[in-house]
Amino acid sequence: MKHLIIMKHTLLLALIAFGFSTASTLSAASVDDLDLVVLYDNGEPIGYQIYFYNSVLVGELIIPAEYPYGDQGETLPIIEIEYSAFGDEYEITSVTIPGTVKTINEFAFYYCEGLESATLLEGVTYLGDAMFGYSIALTSVSLPQSLNRIGEAAFEYCESLTSITI
Repeated sequence: MKHLIIMKHTLLLALIAFGFSTASTLSAASVDDLDLVVLYDNGEPIGYQIYFYNSVLVGELIIPAEYPYGDQGETLPIIEIEYSAFGDEYEITSVTIPGTVKTINEFAFYYCEGLESATLLEGVTYLGDAMFGYSIALTSVSLPQSLNRIGEAAFEYCESLTSITI
């Protein structure tokens, strides 16, 4: 049985430390305002769920495969993206999702009107309903062979979509 404990983790933007004022890539080294939920199975932590991103994202989004856990230098994989976690992020232009993420829930990238490309790496198994709905600039998507479910209307109103590669 999965038990959820909400934990908010915030890392400083590495680029700010070096004097840059903006970042175009969300990666393991530059995560800021990422709300995560630790998922447990039989009392043991099994990974993180991205619960919400409460800032404006611009440019390329690279979801990290893992994230720090505890104070002993441990990490846990990011295994799930919650319902509408990145919905309405108009300025994301591309997204890469690692294979550690098994489940991408409904509306995860809904109304990401600037999103042009999406790459889901081998290991992702589930795409929720309307996951990319109304991402009108989306032209290409790369899906892994590990995928066993694509939700209803996953690409609804993705009027520019011309290429899906599996």
